[in-house]
Amino acid sequence: MKFTTYFEPQLLKNTSVKDKINYLVRLTQILAFSAIITGIIGVLISNYSIQSLNKNSLEPLDHLRLIKEWNDPRFIDTLVFR
Repeated sequence: MKFTTYFEPQLLKNTSVKDKINYLVRLTQILAFSAIITGIIGVLISNYSIQSLNKNSLEPLDHLRLIKEWNDPRFIDTLVFR
């Protein structure tokens, strides 16, 4: 059974059961391999987006929280009276 780029029904009709099983196994392995590669790419993209979310959103909020604490009157009073 030769490898073709398009499906030919006659090709499967004229082959043995062993060749049909081998064809299905190869097709399943190709699909599984492509699913694994797609999953790895998805994990990498997700990891990058989480890192950029942390860098672009959470770090500036942390800086704003520190500024708010420094401008809090209770905090300033404790600095002045010490």
